[in-house]
Amino acid sequence: MRKKLLAVLLGLTMVASLMGCSSGESDNAASEEQTESTESTEESEDDTAASSVDYPKSTIQLIVPSSAGGSTDLTARILAKYASDILGQSVIVTNVTGSNGVIGDEQVLNAEPDGYSILFHHNAMITNQLSDLTELKYSDYAMGPNFCSDDSVGIFTSSKYAATEDFINAAKEQPGVLSICSSTGGYAQLIENAFVKAAGIETVHTDLGDNAEQTAGLLGGHVDATTGLYGTNKSYLESGDMVMLGVCSEERLETCPDIPTFKEQGIDCVLPGYQFSLMYPKDTPQEIMDIFNDAVEQVTKDENAQNDLLEIGAAANYRSPEDNLTYWDEMDAQFADLWEQ
Repeated sequence: MRKKLLAVLLGLTMVASLMGCSSGESDNAASEEQTESTESTEESEDDTAASSVDYPKSTIQLIVPSSAGGSTDLTARILAKYASDILGQSVIVTNVTGSNGVIGDEQVLNAEPDGYSILFHHNAMITNQLSDLTELKYSDYAMGPNFCSDDSVGIFTSSKYAATEDFINAAKEQPGVLSICSSTGGYAQLIENAFVKAAGIETVHTDLGDNAEQTAGLLGGHVDATTGLYGTNKSYLESGDMVMLGVCSEERLETCPDIPTFKEQGIDCVLPGYQFSLMYPKDTPQEIMDIFNDAVEQVTKDENAQNDLLEIGAAANYRSPEDNLTYWDEMDAQFADLWEQ
């Protein structure tokens, strides 16, 4: 009897054990199925999010509000070249001239906010508004990133003036006679005004048009000096047809280490260089801007693109849209203060 009872108990124990194992395996299987289902759902959601914006589907225009051949145009073309490869669609530069860039600015402001018309401009947007050339401000757009900078802004003269001291002495001997050429109301004029004030001289402001026309005016002897960038005038400096009196940077630049700063020459003329930035029509979807902004950042990290920029005197300098807006706000305050002086 006792043996039978033990046999029965042993049998019940084995059954219970088997049931427990079966239940555990079933629970684990159910848990694994639930996990797989969750992961599948998450992957599906990620795929949906990644493909929710079909952009770009066609050619993207970078609107450059100045003529071909200038610093803005040249830097934009470098961005367009490399961004085309990244995005899988052509990115082209469209030059829209007039009113020191205002016409091009307005074209993008009124464009469809679909990511196919993007403004490529610089600090002149601030001075255009300060000088009443336009009521437009950078804040009327959705700020994009900064692509590159060119700090080599300065004053150029003919070979007649071998040094800054020569030009300043000549200007002091003939107050209100020597002429400096720059675009009226633009950032170039702010540079001119800052230099004239810091040097303590009186000159005549002349506006011959864009960079190419200003250069022709200086080489032709129609003006005595002009504002500009080292990179766009490099060939004339190497040939000896032009002299760069100095740069407005805090320290000497890697792109032109032989050019002294005005600061080291005892002239308090320090200004930020040109900041070449992207801006979108105000209502452009964030997803679209993120795609293009990411492409811009990738270009700035490309060694070949960096070298191309250095060849024209510029340097890759990516700032996120958020940081870039802060930077532009700071420039706005600085320029407003200088403009009132």
